[in-house]
Amino acid sequence: MNAIVFDHVSKHYGDVLAVDDLSLTIESGTTVALLGANGAGKSTAINLLLGLITPTRGTVGVLGRTPGAAVGAGEMGAMLQHGALIPELTVRELVDPARLHLSEGTVRNYLSSAIQKTHARNRIEAVQRARSQGRV
Repeated sequence: MNAIVFDHVSKHYGDVLAVDDLSLTIESGTTVALLGANGAGKSTAINLLLGLITPTRGTVGVLGRTPGAAVGAGEMGAMLQHGALIPELTVRELVDPARLHLSEGTVRNYLSSAIQKTHARNRIEAVQRARSQGRV
């Protein structure tokens, strides 16, 4: 069975082509190293594999599923070099996985604590005002 399939995958960031028509099949149990110069598209390919970003064209498969489905089923995971929020997700989407394991009250307490520690309340209220006024 193929563990990973990239089928004619391309990824654009605006006018920049980060991955160009990548087709790759990796069988289960195979060890693979991605090697290439800076800017060759290695990190973008990994982000596509993990479902952190979506291809502009083509498809990515993991164990016969989409990357998101494979992650959701607990069939794969990764420890990334650099931590960052995923720009395509809302705060709710980033927090929702915690709701699977924590009570609503616990999640609310964590968020409240984070808002207080980062002094984000004024910024959050400003964004809420802008949205209600149709400016965002």
